[in-house]
Amino acid sequence: MQTRHTRKRKGFTLIEILVVIAIIATLAGIGFAVYTSVLGSSTEKETLVRINAVATAMETRRGDITVAQKEQLGMDLDKTFPEGNGAANSSKILVRYLSGDFNGDGQVDEGVTPTMTQIIPENMGTNDSYVNEDGLLVDSWGNEIRYQFPGIYQNGVDGFDLTSAGPDGDHNTEEDNIVLK
Repeated sequence: MQTRHTRKRKGFTLIEILVVIAIIATLAGIGFAVYTSVLGSSTEKETLVRINAVATAMETRRGDITVAQKEQLGMDLDKTFPEGNGAANSSKILVRYLSGDFNGDGQVDEGVTPTMTQIIPENMGTNDSYVNEDGLLVDSWGNEIRYQFPGIYQNGVDGFDLTSAGPDGDHNTEEDNIVLK
């Protein structure tokens, strides 16, 4: 006959199971917080890379745009870049400028080389594209990148601004906006 003190335990107590569940939940919570922080940081970096790539492409294009191409875009012939007012759809003209679709027919004009493959019309809306289905530059969150020329932040002779709304998608909250500097 077994006594209370000599019985073998054949399982875990409810308290032991609850302690293990609490530890696992705490570790999962910490892991999820770290994961979302890293993901947010990488998305911001990807957006900054996009903005810098577009700025570099703009500098490249300005050296080889012709007077006829400027006229097709409706550009002031004395200006280096197309006018941009910083509105939600302001990057549409910039996409035409960079892609080589100067006449606005949705195709790269004959004899023109796009400055970025991520902007050419055939790639619009794909995962590799910097342009959405509406023909607007977008950040890594899928929100429009706004374009302003002449710029406010970059206000030199040929200064232009490219601005992402950041993770909240709101251009009115400037503390998380990503701006070309």
